[in-house]
Amino acid sequence: MKISTNEAVSVAELWGSVKNYIPQKDRFAAAEHFLTTVQDNAILDLEECASELFGFCSTLDRALKEYAVEDDFDDYEEEIEW
Repeated sequence: MKISTNEAVSVAELWGSVKNYIPQKDRFAAAEHFLTTVQDNAILDLEECASELFGFCSTLDRALKEYAVEDDFDDYEEEIEW
């Protein structure tokens, strides 16, 4: 499912509205938690639309990349049967 530019901007603005209140050293962990919350609450399907959120914030970009790597790893683990 593709999301509209407005939806991507809204999610990015939501992140932007809180990130300045988070100490710099904690922002990456907060961004990861933010993305997990977005995914778990079905606000967005990050597997389908993560690429549309890139470019708004470097911290969020790093968390999106990490989320994609973890998701790929989880898929790989599910495919392996012992």
